[in-house]
Amino acid sequence: MVAYVLIVDRFEGEWAVLEWEGRTFPVPRNLLPEGAREGDCLRWTLEVDPATTTARRRRVKALLDQLEE
Repeated sequence: MVAYVLIVDRFEGEWAVLEWEGRTFPVPRNLLPEGAREGDCLRWTLEVDPATTTARRRRVKALLDQLEE
């Protein structure tokens, strides 16, 4: 699992502007934890979801198989 720390820089309407490594980028405000405020540090973790990956690959294969019929 990889974890990053992002800072809530500001809010612009329905968007939150987050800062990471000196860069800023907007994300929908509703994706932030409830109660997040400007200046808060957020921990963002990334990990592979094997079960969802397997299910998605099966769905894609099934669709490709249908196209080949």
